[in-house]
Amino acid sequence: MTWTKLDDGFHGHPKIRRLMRVPLAYVLHVQALNYCSCHDLDGKVDPEFVEDQVPVQPDRDGAIKHLEECGLWQPNGRGWMIHDFLKYHPTRADVHARRDKDAERKRE
Repeated sequence: MTWTKLDDGFHGHPKIRRLMRVPLAYVLHVQALNYCSCHDLDGKVDPEFVEDQVPVQPDRDGAIKHLEECGLWQPNGRGWMIHDFLKYHPTRADVHARRDKDAERKRE
């Protein structure tokens, strides 16, 4: 199991405080953090996930624009990268190595 990590100062960070001015963008960001943690995506957010979360195009476009303007999401060709995701979360490789090590320990 992985965890989505939000530090105690998350809500007070200037980027997040600015993000909160558009509640839909805030919810999308927290959902994306959790999605990336759950699926070991190293902070990569795909367009299909965003469409599922915000099905109405104008709302989706507005939320993404705000996330980019706040400096929290950066376009990466096919989707977005969550800024500093790997600063707070383990990489996919680290998660899988830990799982393999735990499985080996349990087999012994």
